[in-house]
Amino acid sequence: MRLARSFILLTILGCVGMASAPNARAQVSSSQAELIARRNAVEEELESIAIVERKVMVPMRDGQRIQADMSSPSP
Repeated sequence: MRLARSFILLTILGCVGMASAPNARAQVSSSQAELIARRNAVEEELESIAIVERKVMVPMRDGQRIQADMSSPSP
């Protein structure tokens, strides 16, 4: 719970910081576009050679479940 609160606080502070610096926001959005394009290219390549299952709930040792993407080689 403490980790979740810290994450939420950091997210809010990051959003406030981005709102106060419009030039920084423009730079981030262009770099984000590049990262999104690169990620899409990698995902397309992965899907051409493997079977990808998205949003699979995987149980952890402590009983919690975590969402994961699983890939296995194509037949």
